[in-house]
Order: sequence, then C-alpha cells, then structure tokens
Amino acid sequence: MDFLTKQRNALQSERIVKLVKFGIVGASGLVVNNGILWVLVYSGMFDLVASIIATEAAIITNFIGNSIWTWKDHAGGSWRRRFIMFQGISVFAAVFTVALFWTLHNVVGMPLLIANTTAIFITFLINFTLNHKFTWKVEQ
Repeated sequence: MDFLTKQRNALQSERIVKLVKFGIVGASGLVVNNGILWVLVYSGMFDLVASIIATEAAIITNFIGNSIWTWKDHAGGSWRRRFIMFQGISVFAAVFTVALFWTLHNVVGMPLLIANTTAIFITFLINFTLNHKFTWKVEQ
C-alpha cells in the first residue's frame, strides 16, 4: 500500500470508531429520552410536548458525552461554538424525529416507545455525519 492509501484507510477506521462511539452515546441519550418521555406522558403531559422536552434533554446529554468521549481529540473550536453547532444540527434532526414519532405513534398506531426509538434511529446517520464534519470539524 502506498502512503495515501494507508492514510485514507486510517481516516476511514477513525470514522468508524467515532460512529460506534456516537452510537453508544446516542444509546445513552435514547435511555434519557425514553425515560423522560415515559415519565412525562404518564404524568399527563401531551405526548408531542413531552417528546420535545425529552428530545432536548437527550441532546444536552449527548453533547456532553460526545465532547468528552467521541470527539475528545477534535476540539473544533470553543466549547460554546461546538454546543451551538451541535444544538442546531440536533434540533434540525429533532424536528424530523419528533414529526416522525408523532406520525408513527398517532397515525400509524405504533406503541409509544417503539415509535420514538424508530424515529431516533432514522435520524442517527444524518446527525453523525453533520456533527462529524461541522461541530467537531473533522476533515475527510
């Protein structure tokens, strides 16, 4: 293998590791999201409002997890800039997640947590790709 091929392979391997870490952090965010969603809905809150609150809580915990673990080696600017970028990307994806959750749960009739989990998985790769490139500014 030549030098460029080795470099390309190393970057691809690094991206896969980060994708797995992002997924693990996301899974912890899913626990946060589903836990808060369940508590709020079964306490009497309207499911769409509860989903928005649960999603924001997961965004914040995911940012912290990804900052200290997934991309700890890629600062990508100030903490404030990264948080704003992560928040923006996550909110962009969350709009689709919440709309999809609501449709799957209220139109399709999927159970609450299955609808929520399905919606989150659908937006996972979009979130990773945008955050990898823009929040932590990893060039590839």
